[in-house]
Amino acid sequence: SEKYSPQLILYVGAYYEYLQKHKEAIGAFDRLIRQYPNSQYASMAQCAKGIIYEEKIKDVKKANEAYQEVLKKYPNSLEAIWAEERLKGS
Repeated sequence: SEKYSPQLILYVGAYYEYLQKHKEAIGAFDRLIRQYPNSQYASMAQCAKGIIYEEKIKDVKKANEAYQEVLKKYPNSLEAIWAEERLKGS
């Protein structure tokens, strides 16, 4: 059984991001997506990765890949609407 809930992993990722530790934040979000692919938090984590790549790391290619993944894996999520908007703007 998993030791950490998806909410906690999302929180850890957000906290790393708060500390400007972008790679660690992305690592936490990747872990959530890997361990809980069907969780409502997985789409949030996937979208958060895109935002970090776009706004903090300034890697447009990786940001777009992250957003496309949101649309592919979580097409009916609120994050999909956000991701679509970001892709249009790029």
